[in-house]
Amino acid sequence: MSGDKRRFSAEDRKRMIVIGALGVFARKGFEGASSRELAAAAGVSEALIYKYFPTKEALYQELTGLLRKDKDQLLAKVTSSAPGTAGCVRALHFIGRMMLFGP
Repeated sequence: MSGDKRRFSAEDRKRMIVIGALGVFARKGFEGASSRELAAAAGVSEALIYKYFPTKEALYQELTGLLRKDKDQLLAKVTSSAPGTAGCVRALHFIGRMMLFGP
């Protein structure tokens, strides 16, 4: 966001971090995800991630908690998707939309 001077609320920043983390954790798993990659995916600094989530475990727990919260709706959407890459992309898109806009 080099020229972008918008100010995001704390809740918006936290949501950006969680959404960015989803893709990193999905690709690399918990152990393979670095704080640098998590920050880059969210478009924030590593320091900002640690402001909202003191550990990588805390961020992961926040993400999994959100996913569990609406698991029935998520499960129905994922199982109705076509198998393979297209279905996976649809499922991730759905998860991201749920996290951004709610169920």
